[in-house]
Amino acid sequence: MSFETAALGLTVLILLSTYASAESGYIAGIDIGAEYEARVRAGIEHNRKSSARIEVVDAKNRKVVGAKVSVKQTSHDFLFGCAFPLWHEPPKRLGKDGWDNWNRYFTRLFNYTTSENSLKWGPIEPQEGVFRWEPVDFMISWCRERNIKIKGHNLIWGLPKHGFPEWLEKYSPEEIAVRARDHIRTLMSRCREDIRIWDVVNEPIHLHWFEEHWSPDYVLDSYKWARECDPDAVLVINEYAGFRGDADKFVPFVKNLLRKGAPIDAIGEQAHDPPYWYSPKEIFDTLDKMASTGLPIHLTELTYPSNGAEITGGFVKGKWDEDKQAEFYRYFVTLCFSHPKVEAITLWAMWDGSSWLKNGGIIREDWTPKPAYYALDDLINNKWKTNFESYTDTNGEVRFRGFHGDYEVTVTTASGKTMKMTMHVAKDSNNVLRIEMPRY
Repeated sequence: MSFETAALGLTVLILLSTYASAESGYIAGIDIGAEYEARVRAGIEHNRKSSARIEVVDAKNRKVVGAKVSVKQTSHDFLFGCAFPLWHEPPKRLGKDGWDNWNRYFTRLFNYTTSENSLKWGPIEPQEGVFRWEPVDFMISWCRERNIKIKGHNLIWGLPKHGFPEWLEKYSPEEIAVRARDHIRTLMSRCREDIRIWDVVNEPIHLHWFEEHWSPDYVLDSYKWARECDPDAVLVINEYAGFRGDADKFVPFVKNLLRKGAPIDAIGEQAHDPPYWYSPKEIFDTLDKMASTGLPIHLTELTYPSNGAEITGGFVKGKWDEDKQAEFYRYFVTLCFSHPKVEAITLWAMWDGSSWLKNGGIIREDWTPKPAYYALDDLINNKWKTNFESYTDTNGEVRFRGFHGDYEVTVTTASGKTMKMTMHVAKDSNNVLRIEMPRY
């Protein structure tokens, strides 16, 4: 982070390196080579930060020189997320201490969640016409109280039992289409006020049940129906194994859908391929391929367990213990955060007690944080937040480059008068806050 101050004629330039490293080529403690290191550093500075200006004047519009300005970032625009499990009455299920821990650890890191299983067709409508809304309603209420954005996962998924209920199998293609359209409308309409992002179709490259039992155009139909239901929702298409080569199939598939008029707003990659450790080349080549669609990228389901398995892939050697899990998350999230088209990164498990893979969380089952939790906390709440104090210069201004998000700004004059205001720093915005102080 950098800022300039020229208070009372004294000019000082302070530069704080967010990713200082003793050796060239290192990012997050991993040697990725000088070329990729430069790309990551430049990418974060350019894509995640913008210039901003705070102007301080008095009641007569005169510049206030030498006022102390405290700037504190209070939220991120970037979506740092984690899945919310399918839980019935979580406070009872986890107990008071467990529920308190869940709340504390989740809200410190994440501003975004994905419904892990509660909105999938199989679990939410196990019998035709009988919906299980309770876990969904609890999740929505919990997120609303904490200002956490929600992605609904998912509307159409060709996995028997979970992706779609068994009762659907008895119907003809025409009847399946009618029920799929009604299913999309039912979920999106009921949740419209709170869920503004949806995985509409999940894993269309790998699962073909709907293609075979409904229509080869089921993906296109699903997106058109979703857009009709909610013209302003963000519609995501989600897949896996992109970093392992399947982007070469998925990207052309998405481009073909776009050419046919599918209203897709973002392309999702699950990015859970344990025990494989991606190289920088695999990461950036895959992200660049996905970006060629012109769509924003969501990394949707990261899970890398600390289960002792041997690391594969050849880029890093060792075992997936807790330290390696932390190293991977710091490395992988940093590289992806630097890419201009990535706008969301979501873990698929926070707590080992609810992880779909053994030891897949970043919090142990006894509710103690693993090194991975602290690694992400350092990135999200330290390195990638802009907080500083300065003084207004001879123009009554403080200029800085800050990470995109909400800020709390406190100005204190030499006479002790204080004013507190908020501002938002966003990409491609003027980012100017003008503060008029009372008589001082």
